[in-house]
Amino acid sequence: MERRRRRRLVRRRRTGAGPVQSKLKMLEELVPGCADQDVETLLARTADYITLLELHASLLESLQTSPVWNLPG
Repeated sequence: MERRRRRRLVRRRRTGAGPVQSKLKMLEELVPGCADQDVETLLARTADYITLLELHASLLESLQTSPVWNLPG
């Protein structure tokens, strides 16, 4: 059993599919327009995307509590 684990670790190191690499790949898939970017650009765009999502959420919350939308039906 120990041999299998060791083989997997060696295989991961060769392919570069460690935990950091897999998380970066996941970010590339989640953040629009980030496929095949260098790490610095990927992280900067991820931060921008998070800020954009926060602004969208804030806007939707303000629309929900706006008196215009709470008209008697």
